Amino acid sequence: MKKLSSYLIPFLSCLIIIFSGYNPPVVNAEEMAKQEKEVIVVYKNENGKEDIVEESKKVEYEFKTVPAISVVATEDDLKKLESNSNIEYIEENIPFSIAETGPVKVLQSAQIASTGETQWNINATNSQESWNEGYTGDGVKVAVLDTGVANHNELNITGGVSTVDYTNSWQDDNGHGTHVSGIIAAQPDIASVNGLDITGVAPDADLYAVKVLDSSGSGNLQDILQGLDWAIANGMDIINLSLGSSEYSQLFEQMINDAYEKGILIVAASGNDGLENSVHYPAKFSDVIAVSSVNESLKISDFSSTGNEVDFSAPGENIISTFTQGNYAFQSGTSQATPHVTGMLALLKEKYPNLTNSELKTLLRRNTKDLGVAGQDPYYGYGLIYYKSNGSGTTNPSVTYKTHVQNYGWLGAVSDGELSGTVGQALQIEAIQISLENAPFTGGISYKTHVQDYGWLESVSDGNVSGTTGKSKQAEAIQVSLNGEMANHYDVYYRVHSELFGWLGWAKNGESAGTEGLSTQLEAIEIVLTEKGGESPGLTDKPFITKPSVVYSTHIETFGWLGYSVNGAMSGTTGKAKRLEAIKIDITNAPYSGDITYSAHVQDYGWLNPVTTGAVSGTTGQGKRLEAIKIALNGGLADYFDVYYRVHVQDYGWLGWAKNGEPAGTQGLAKRMEAIQIVLVKKDGEAPGSRHMPFIKDPSVAAG
Repeated sequence: MKKLSSYLIPFLSCLIIIFSGYNPPVVNAEEMAKQEKEVIVVYKNENGKEDIVEESKKVEYEFKTVPAISVVATEDDLKKLESNSNIEYIEENIPFSIAETGPVKVLQSAQIASTGETQWNINATNSQESWNEGYTGDGVKVAVLDTGVANHNELNITGGVSTVDYTNSWQDDNGHGTHVSGIIAAQPDIASVNGLDITGVAPDADLYAVKVLDSSGSGNLQDILQGLDWAIANGMDIINLSLGSSEYSQLFEQMINDAYEKGILIVAASGNDGLENSVHYPAKFSDVIAVSSVNESLKISDFSSTGNEVDFSAPGENIISTFTQGNYAFQSGTSQATPHVTGMLALLKEKYPNLTNSELKTLLRRNTKDLGVAGQDPYYGYGLIYYKSNGSGTTNPSVTYKTHVQNYGWLGAVSDGELSGTVGQALQIEAIQISLENAPFTGGISYKTHVQDYGWLESVSDGNVSGTTGKSKQAEAIQVSLNGEMANHYDVYYRVHSELFGWLGWAKNGESAGTEGLSTQLEAIEIVLTEKGGESPGLTDKPFITKPSVVYSTHIETFGWLGYSVNGAMSGTTGKAKRLEAIKIDITNAPYSGDITYSAHVQDYGWLNPVTTGAVSGTTGQGKRLEAIKIALNGGLADYFDVYYRVHVQDYGWLGWAKNGEPAGTQGLAKRMEAIQIVLVKKDGEAPGSRHMPFIKDPSVAAG
């Protein structure tokens, strides 16, 4: 009987449908081809852009920061665009929604003074410690892409935009965006709950209301990307995304990556699925900081999505914040956890304004409490965000170093910016040793030296010798860097005193300090540790000087301009009886001010007026030979370098090397120049070859 009924029920259901006159709508292929839909089209070039406009029924938005247009188009239109070689790809307008869970408990103004709830989330993040140090997020631009922000006594909105299609106002008609904004930047001393001041994590941050979701907390890819486009174009420092979708968007990821490359921090909610490996987009993107939620016991919230993409956790349950109509409300969700991280980043951004977004993200790891298993995990990421002051129980590390100096051997160890080596004695450093003391974090210090005749040696670490002893080889440059957790919390600065150049600028974190290619000895060093992102101990310009290059080209009979030659290479021809007609000379990688000046002696014209830096000296198209040249350095370059040059002359071959403005070639002999070589040498260094007879002149010709 049970088996029979299992057949009868669907059969009877079909009869009911048939005899009730039910006629399901039929959409034929022609009608489907004409149905309109919203899509976003990414183009490769201007032709693609024009094709999108031409093939679409309506253009809704043209993006400012990526080559994309949001349009309304039919299926026929989209087929044409999909087959267009000027189109990169087309994306559906996928849905998004806010990332909160559970009912909203709104507190009317009469309840505000009597409720017993406390602002546990601020205590849990230790934000007050930052305020006590004077950091409140002042001047940091934070865009909240959400349902908008309502007018509220606690909130100061600097600006904003609406991208939804039913209003141009960024006013919040849901409450979610206002709640999120209050967690970031509610003002102090406005209202209290049972005597506790309602204040955001970064109360002085500049809030920007970007309304991308509607009154139900729902939205679509187009509106969110428009909001993201606005935030990028208007130079936001941080973007808060307390929203998500399970669907991937290539353009969304591209725009997130573009924002990150422009230095913007993006923070997003992991989602409220309550499942493992369920992090939503955009939190799932690698350039986004993904945030999970914890409760008052600092345990992962039951609703929180988790996965390997989670970077940090923050309070997300029973969070009181601002709401619509001047009220306050309790809400829960990873939506509420996310703005805590945004606010913490605003505090750190104000404190360390010179740090990049990548460095701030790394620094945030220091400002955490590790929850769950040690290290990063799929539930809490690197831990609960927790502001740590400069003196929060950590020791101050010290850098200790010593140098092996010509005639003296190893000098005694010094530390933290003291001079090691000699100044004014013309004695070379030959080797160094560097180590850390009292390091509060794991990791160490690595370093290497550039040594005469050897070049850069392999990196060593933590007290080992870099350089040579007993070989009379001068060290010429150094590189020093921190590693491990020390690199996340400190910068290492160092500078060198170099023969000829004196003290160079401060180098940082693995940059080169000293000289290369100039045979110039190091004579002293100084090394300092600073807190990550702190100010440098002095000027940072020109910590490293490389030998400048001289580049030059010649215009040759029948050949025209030849490609550029560099640093002593021949430019021109030999053995082909071709005259050299004009020259161009330039300096690259110049470590000092100044340039190069030169003039040519031309058939029938004599010496031309000097020209400089890449200009033409000589003639082209007139059939006139060059007979001689003069080349000189000026400015700071002339103080530290000599320029040598020689020419290949008809019947004579290569003449001797001329120097610093001396003539090279012939005069009054009607001999063509055929090739040149030019080289820079350290001031008063050896000539590159014989200086015998660089210039030959008919004795009867007056001096030129």
